[in-house]
Amino acid sequence: MSDDSATPHDPETPPAPADAPSPADAPSPADSPLATPEPVIPPPPPEIPIPDGLLPSASSNAPDAVIPPPPLDIPSADSVIPPPPPEAMVPSRRSTRPANPADAPAAVSEEWSQPTMTPEVSSGGYRGLTAAIFVFLLVLFAGAIALVVYLATSTRLEFPTFGEESPVSAPSGATTTEGDASTVSTEALTADPCTAFCAEIAGQVGSSVIGADGAIEWQLMHPWTAAESAALPAEEATAATYESEAGSLSFMVWRFTDDATAEVAFAIAEDGLGEPSNSNSVYDDGRGTQNTYQDDTSTTVLWIVTGDESQPWVLQVQGDDDAVRQFYLALPI
Repeated sequence: MSDDSATPHDPETPPAPADAPSPADAPSPADSPLATPEPVIPPPPPEIPIPDGLLPSASSNAPDAVIPPPPLDIPSADSVIPPPPPEAMVPSRRSTRPANPADAPAAVSEEWSQPTMTPEVSSGGYRGLTAAIFVFLLVLFAGAIALVVYLATSTRLEFPTFGEESPVSAPSGATTTEGDASTVSTEALTADPCTAFCAEIAGQVGSSVIGADGAIEWQLMHPWTAAESAALPAEEATAATYESEAGSLSFMVWRFTDDATAEVAFAIAEDGLGEPSNSNSVYDDGRGTQNTYQDDTSTTVLWIVTGDESQPWVLQVQGDDDAVRQFYLALPI
C-alpha cells in the first residue's frame, strides 16, 4: 500500500473535484496579499517606578501653599464705574401719548409740503455787489493817501509854547530864517516896566536882526520896556535899542484902539518928520504905508498897516546910518 503523501502528483493531472476548496474556505479579501494592512499600535511603555525618596509622604508636615490676600486699595465696583449722567437716565415709564388731546401738536400745514415757487438769486448779483464795494473802498483808500501826501507837503503844524509869540507877515523884502526872534524867550528881551504888548513885540522881533542885504547883524542892547505914549494919542507904547557895526537905532511901536485912531496918529508923526525921501507900501500886495526920512545925521522909517483890527499899530525905526532901512526890511512884523 503506497503513501499518497509521498507520491508526487502528476502535474498534468488536475486535482479531483472533491479536493477543491469550498467557497467558505476561500481566503477573505483581508487575507489577500493586495489588501491594506491595519495600522500597528505600539504597546504602552513599561511603567517606571519612582524612588521612594522623591515623593513626599502623606504624613509630611510641609505647609500648604500660602495664597496672599487681595490688596486693600482695590476700589469697589461702584467707585470704578461712574453713574450715568442725569440726562442719560431714561425714566422707567414714559408715555408717548399726550395727556390731553388738546395739547397734541397741530398737523403740518399742507402749504409747507408744497415746493417753493420763489426764484433763486443767482450768484452773479452778489459778485457784482462785492466788486462794487471793493472798488469803492479802493477809491477811498487812494483818496486818503492823496490827502495825507497833500497835508504833509503843503501844510506845517506849529505848536505855540509858553513865553513865545507867533510871527506875523514880514514887510516887503524881509526874510526870515530858522531860529528867528519869534523862538526867543521874552524874559531875556524885556525889562521892567513891560506890559503884555511890550512882551508881544519883543517876542516877534527877537534879540538879533540880520539886515535884508545880509551885510549887518543888529543885536538887542537895551531890552524892550514900556515907553511914553504922550507924543501920539496911543493906548500904550514900547521901545528898545539895537546896535551893530553901522551904529545904533531905536525901535518904537505905538498901539491904538482902532485903525482910524492909528491913521490919525500916523499923520501927526508925518508932520513932525517933514517931507519923506521915499514912500511905498509895506507889503507887496499893497497893504500899509511906509515913509523913509533922511537928513545929514539920521535915517527914519515910519510905517502903518490898516485893515487888521488886531494890529492897529504905528511903528518907527530911527538910526544914524542908511543900514536902518535894511533893518526895517528884515523885520518879521
